[in-house]
Amino acid sequence: MPFVPAFEGQKCSLGYTVIDWLQEYACHGPGDVMGQPLNFADDPEVEEFIVGCYLLDPVSGRRVRRRAVYSAPKGRAKSEVAGLLGVAECLSEVRFDGWDAYGQPVGRPIVSPFVRCLATEEKQAGNTFQNLAFIMGEWGPDSHPDVYGGVSGVRDYRRATGLSLPDGGEAVLST
Repeated sequence: MPFVPAFEGQKCSLGYTVIDWLQEYACHGPGDVMGQPLNFADDPEVEEFIVGCYLLDPVSGRRVRRRAVYSAPKGRAKSEVAGLLGVAECLSEVRFDGWDAYGQPVGRPIVSPFVRCLATEEKQAGNTFQNLAFIMGEWGPDSHPDVYGGVSGVRDYRRATGLSLPDGGEAVLST
């Protein structure tokens, strides 16, 4: 069964599922709203970016994009968005796994994800990785132990350089 839009303007994308998952199981990373709930409806540009990252071919379900670039002015939380997508890639249902009875795409987790936070400068890579480490290693195990309980490698999110995932896989900081 090919894709059937559920609402006007819906794109064939797992991005909607990723957004819902992040709003349910993640939070804002380090900064002035640290630990507070996410609401992507407050930032349609980021919402549109995430939907675009996970676009699928409406017939085959294959990913349309292999790479995405979020270019925005300083202060637009680019590192936080990248960190949130890293969290999703580690633990959420981000790979196409077929269509449901209504023609909507269904996702599945990556079997053994390897997420690398990479930048040309250590500070920039660290900004992104601190978001992953805070959400997955400090905030998540207390807030959602069913999702983050098996994540290890974080004693202090500000100094973390690697996370081991409960069912295999890892997230690492690299420059």
